[in-house]
Amino acid sequence: MVQWENRGSARDGQSYANQGAHVLRLRWGRVIYLHEYLDSQRVAAVCRRLARQGVSEAAAEPLTDRRR
Repeated sequence: MVQWENRGSARDGQSYANQGAHVLRLRWGRVIYLHEYLDSQRVAAVCRRLARQGVSEAAAEPLTDRRR
């Protein structure tokens, strides 16, 4: 488990801050499971803003576990 805080500027120069925790399972040095606990509404708002500005990565579909 990792608890974190981040502060900085988004790609458009506006300030951004969030905090959360990640629960990970590792096998042979590789992440085999990841669950994020964070303010997803804050992340989504930044992604929407950047997508409107033409940042294609911000409009991409979320990564999921395709094995399920």
